[in-house]
Amino acid sequence: MQETFEGIVLFRRQYREEDTIVKLLTKEFGKRMFFIRRGQQSNHAMRAQLIPFSKNQYVGTINPSGFSFVKEASTLAFPRKVLEDLTLQSYASYFVQLIDAVFEDFDPQPHLYHLLNDTLLKLNEGFNHDILMVYFEIYLLPYFGTQLNWQHCQVCGRRQEPFDFSINLGGLICRQHFNNDPYRLHISPKAMHVAFLLANTSLNKINSINVSIETITELKRLTKELYQEFVGIRLKSKQFINEIDQLDQKYQSILSKRGSKRTSSLQSQVDNSPDNR
Repeated sequence: MQETFEGIVLFRRQYREEDTIVKLLTKEFGKRMFFIRRGQQSNHAMRAQLIPFSKNQYVGTINPSGFSFVKEASTLAFPRKVLEDLTLQSYASYFVQLIDAVFEDFDPQPHLYHLLNDTLLKLNEGFNHDILMVYFEIYLLPYFGTQLNWQHCQVCGRRQEPFDFSINLGGLICRQHFNNDPYRLHISPKAMHVAFLLANTSLNKINSINVSIETITELKRLTKELYQEFVGIRLKSKQFINEIDQLDQKYQSILSKRGSKRTSSLQSQVDNSPDNR
């Protein structure tokens, strides 16, 4: 029986010499592997609908096990900006790999389908990729079996900021109870404010968030600690993102040193000018 369904391309692989297998996240049927005969050919009719991170409408056969098959397809959303930017590609790859890791194949998860779809759309529209990553990671924690409290202080129920995060207590703690956990994460109040908003707001309601590099760094430290403690998976795409961050930090350090040298040189010229002798 032929089915019509939406799907987001998670990845594609060469199969034999001319064929392709592609993994789709579908809204109706969960994650499925599809066999595409002669999908490696450059003139294949569905080549554009096999590109990772694209969303398409497909017509095909859904089998209860093994490969399913696609007969025809049409494009619904194509992430051109993501595909043209290596950094954005690395973030998109991370989102896809997390989705692939968080639940089993053949299990329909429409909420996660919409999450990935909305995240990729915002990424392609130029939304801050680090904020998207933090939101994505926080949202997926319950699907990894980790129920954390993001609504109020874990000790007294207080909802007034500032908060910090306690891994030992499994949630937020307010200033009055910081001493209840000497090993609290000591996340900056600004970063905790943003994390609180992200954890309690739908992604579609987040239009823009302007934060400093320091706050971004703190947010990444927060989710890194949570995933190391409660999830424990290591994905190549996340390692690549970390390498990009390290390179960027080195570049910013070099620029900062150059700026300091130029300022010192200019000050020396001013001090030695005839007017200052």
